[in-house]
Amino acid sequence: MGSKKTQKVLAVEFKEADSGFTVSNFTYDRSRVRELASHMILYNEYPFSLIEYVIFNKFMSAITPYWEKMSRAAAKNECMKTYETEKIKLKALLKLVNKAHITTDM
Repeated sequence: MGSKKTQKVLAVEFKEADSGFTVSNFTYDRSRVRELASHMILYNEYPFSLIEYVIFNKFMSAITPYWEKMSRAAAKNECMKTYETEKIKLKALLKLVNKAHITTDM
C-alpha cells in the first residue's frame, strides 16, 4: 500500500465530546516528525544518540511505516534548527516587553 502513490491512507479520529468519528486523508509530514523528535530530545535532555537506538526505531516504525531512521548528526542539526527557531520567537516576544525582573534561587 505504501508503494502505490495513488492510493490514499485514511486517518480515523475518535471525538469523545460527541462520541463520533471523523475520517480524513492522512499525509505524512517528515519535516514535522523530525521537528517533534528534536523537541522531545531537547525537552527531556536526551542524548542525540537516542535517535539511533534500536528499540526507539522499532517503536517509531510500529507507529508509522513511513519512519526513516536518523543519525545522531541529523538529530543534532534538527535540534540546532529548533533552538534557532525558538530563539527568534523569544526575541520577538521580548520586543513587546518593557521591563523584566529575573530572580534566581541559590
